[in-house]
Amino acid sequence: MKSSMYGTLTLAAFALAACSGNPLADEQKGANVIVDPGFLQINVGSSQTVTVQLVDDQGNALPAAFSATANDGAVVAVAESIGYRPGLGNNRLASIFRVSALSIDSSSVTFTAGGKSYDVPVKVSPLNVPLVLGAASFNVNDTVNLSAPGFKFLPGTQIIFGGSQQFVVSRAADSSSMTIRLGNAVTNGNFDIQGIAVGYLPSIGLNLLSAATQTVGPAITAFNGTDAIATAPDIYVPADGSGRAFTLTDVGTFNASADCTGGPGGAPCRIYKLVLPTDQAFDISSTWTNNTDLGIYISDVSNAGTSLGAACDAHGTGAAGANFETCTADLTAGTYYVQVVTFTAFYAPPNDVDPTSFTVTLTAH
Repeated sequence: MKSSMYGTLTLAAFALAACSGNPLADEQKGANVIVDPGFLQINVGSSQTVTVQLVDDQGNALPAAFSATANDGAVVAVAESIGYRPGLGNNRLASIFRVSALSIDSSSVTFTAGGKSYDVPVKVSPLNVPLVLGAASFNVNDTVNLSAPGFKFLPGTQIIFGGSQQFVVSRAADSSSMTIRLGNAVTNGNFDIQGIAVGYLPSIGLNLLSAATQTVGPAITAFNGTDAIATAPDIYVPADGSGRAFTLTDVGTFNASADCTGGPGGAPCRIYKLVLPTDQAFDISSTWTNNTDLGIYISDVSNAGTSLGAACDAHGTGAAGANFETCTADLTAGTYYVQVVTFTAFYAPPNDVDPTSFTVTLTAH
């Protein structure tokens, strides 16, 4: 009798000792953390909630204390929703966490319960591009370096501003920036960035607007080297079939150089270099600031005139016929020179004065 009672007491003592640590330990040995959703894609500046549970191998929720760690605090932040507590005390059946997107990149959040953990990947997506410009204000024809933390400027990235595609001066070898020349005056406009990539998806181009607006002009910086074919500054025609436009805006003296007077216009001009990598058709239109007579001509490297179909010199002077020329060019691949020619020397006042500025727009078919 005494022996039996002693055995019973001994077993009870062992059982009590086994339970004196963590009464949930045996349940949690085969448990796993589950998170819903298990992958997050959040717009920068926004947040999303996830539900976290510790479950056994049958899928039953187990009481536990929950925690979470953002693995890159510069990209995401995470906080527990203390108002959601199904269960008692720190040991509850589930918890909700809010994950906030701080900057454009990829990261993860680790959720922990019952000694188990689960990593949830987080991709932070852009709503727009936080462009960093090399200066605060710009004149037309100024160059500007563009960068954007967390983004890649791909080889085909183009910048549209004020409806006109901007001339690309250079691109950084590591895709971190690009330099463009601002070709047209715009007040409080967004840069339309075509084909920029998020750093964690470097091969996929997105079309996004800049986060902030920018004003360019109205002042115009004159191009240098427009008096000769050898020094003519580069201009651009957007890709064939794109329907995009490139706008040339310029000011300054029309040059009576040999390349101008000996060119197809036969009069003082300003010369711009145009390189076409492929055969291309495009429309040409021009306007200027007074009622004098300008014409647009295109020459080849020998300075011989090239046909423009309906010539861009169909109008004369005077209020009824000045301020514009239009035509179409259909050219084979090669190097050409666009000459903006003034005929003011052939007119009496007031039409013997050159315009203060002019624009030439090249629009791809």
